[in-house]
Amino acid sequence: MHPEIKDDFHVNSSRKSYLKTILDKEILYSKYRSDIAIIDNISMTNMYDLPFETILVIDQENHSQMLGYSILPNKSKDSFEKFFNDFVEFGGKTFRIVIVDRNEAQYNSITEIFPQSYIVFWLLEYDQSSIF
Repeated sequence: MHPEIKDDFHVNSSRKSYLKTILDKEILYSKYRSDIAIIDNISMTNMYDLPFETILVIDQENHSQMLGYSILPNKSKDSFEKFFNDFVEFGGKTFRIVIVDRNEAQYNSITEIFPQSYIVFWLLEYDQSSIF
């Protein structure tokens, strides 16, 4: 049994099993928010033992900013699609370039929800603590 997940920002009431947050509307509506996004799912390393999906962008001062995140119930295409569709519903725009790892379900949902975006794969795994 997972602890209860609460969200202070946005909750999609039809999908209560998801935590959906767009952190800062100033970031969401800024000029750089649709240029390059790093989208990653950090697997099962949280207290819920569930995938943690993040969207990061680089701001005008070359700092990474977390644009949104979600705790997903699993790594299925459906879970990723629900997250990206909620992101769009909250006002998120298509990214020019999306950097992702090689998760096939994540990749397929990104190409479906953001068909105009160029997809770039990580060549090497990175130290996730360096981003956060």
